[in-house]
Amino acid sequence: MLVWNLETDEVAPGQWIHARVYTGRCDLSPDAKFFVGFFFGLGRDSGGPGEHPSWTAVSKPPYFTALTFWPQWTTYNGGGYWTNQSNLNLLVDEYHQDPPIRRASLPFATRFVSCRENFEVAVVAKRRLRSGWKRELNLAESIWSKRGAGIWLKIRPTIADRFSWEILSDDGKVIREWHPKATHTHFLDFDRRGRVIFSNSGCLYAWEDCPSGKPVMIADLRENQFAPITPPADYFDK
Repeated sequence: MLVWNLETDEVAPGQWIHARVYTGRCDLSPDAKFFVGFFFGLGRDSGGPGEHPSWTAVSKPPYFTALTFWPQWTTYNGGGYWTNQSNLNLLVDEYHQDPPIRRASLPFATRFVSCRENFEVAVVAKRRLRSGWKRELNLAESIWSKRGAGIWLKIRPTIADRFSWEILSDDGKVIREWHPKATHTHFLDFDRRGRVIFSNSGCLYAWEDCPSGKPVMIADLRENQFAPITPPADYFDK
């Protein structure tokens, strides 16, 4: 995990984890101080709570070290999303899971909610709607769009578990297009400065005054390798 400061473009590295991170079931609190994620890992060093193979956890970026675990036995549910700074909704079955493991108190309420959709689709949709994206089709795999200053961002499904990520001019001309695998971690959005920010092939980019000029590489993460990192001594304090 890392933190990208969009004001200074400083990228602060954090922890790795020996587990699968279900990025479609993760979320960041509105103040960016807390992270919720769903994980699966059977290894001894996976970071999970004891013998449980999967778990939902809240941590402080850029660390995966959990402040609170909700241990699970399956990957059927899990993960969550913030509705506001004071409330975190958890996609966890409260009647078929072990009690949470609390290492620190959380400054927000948590509640269990049911979900009739695919969990990844549901959480991703809520994150996008909250940040100003619009759904063009009311389907499980919708076309998403977001308007900036003279340009549009668009995400649409194609074939073979892939999506088309596009930057378009107001008249529909394609400025940039790429097709990352749906299973790869990627994003596309505007920041508060109006820049287009995106990831592609293990690198982070920012594009100011798009479509003029070119995107600037902020960080190249392709050579990063696992290293054990512990959180700071006051990590569990409020």
